[in-house]
Amino acid sequence: MKAIWSIAVATLIATSAAPAQPSSKGATHVPDEVIVKLRDGQGGTIRAFSEDATAAQRHQASLFRLRMRHGLENGVPLDNRAGRGLHYLLKTARDVRAVCAELNRDPEVEYAQPNYIYRLCREPNDPDFADQYAHQLIQMQDAWEISTGSHDIIIAVLDTGVDVNHPDLKDNIWINKGEIPDNGKDDDGNGYIDDIHGWNFGDDDNKITPVAKLSLTANHGTMVAGVIAATGNNGRGVSGVNWHSSIMVLRLSDDFTSKEVAAALDYAAANGARVVFSR
Repeated sequence: MKAIWSIAVATLIATSAAPAQPSSKGATHVPDEVIVKLRDGQGGTIRAFSEDATAAQRHQASLFRLRMRHGLENGVPLDNRAGRGLHYLLKTARDVRAVCAELNRDPEVEYAQPNYIYRLCREPNDPDFADQYAHQLIQMQDAWEISTGSHDIIIAVLDTGVDVNHPDLKDNIWINKGEIPDNGKDDDGNGYIDDIHGWNFGDDDNKITPVAKLSLTANHGTMVAGVIAATGNNGRGVSGVNWHSSIMVLRLSDDFTSKEVAAALDYAAANGARVVFSR
């Protein structure tokens, strides 16, 4: 199963058609706000104040100097513990990250950071997603913020066949657009008759759905296809690593041969597969 997850994650990487873009939901931080934690009043220029100066007075003096040095405005306390809080929200008309870099070099500042915006990661509405612990383990929600896959990416699965009518897979099964279904002809001239979704290289026909029996071996290909590309966010079943893709079904015998594998790989390459999984 570890190998299946590895190929599935690699598939998601392959399906990312463009570099990661900022989330459409907005920026990563509030554009004109900076959070600052002042250093405790034990050193630096703060020491110049008399021993009788209150913490609040020292902080206000520090904030005044910071505003003058770095062009900041206001100074709203974020943790006003009886006037002894050290965290403040400040306004700036300048580039927030540049201002933070300056503040982090200031002797009166312990640290400065943007006022970050935190959002929930993308999560599918599939009812059994909560039980898919591996998705949480490999942090798929973060990956789905970048890409959820693409039907333009063809993934060849060399296995025991795939149930192409499975409700969580049927929308992600590859379709050979050059072939007319069930007309008994090799319409696209690729040497295979009615290969709409792939080919059975064990029996040399287009029967790619496994024999209906409760067998781990017989259903292995369907399970693998589900890990790779069970339709995500469709309100049913589980979610694959890729919510969208095109599974090319290349069925092998239960005890398959090198000849079958070679023919299946040749078919996959000739028909546009970008990723191949073989049991």
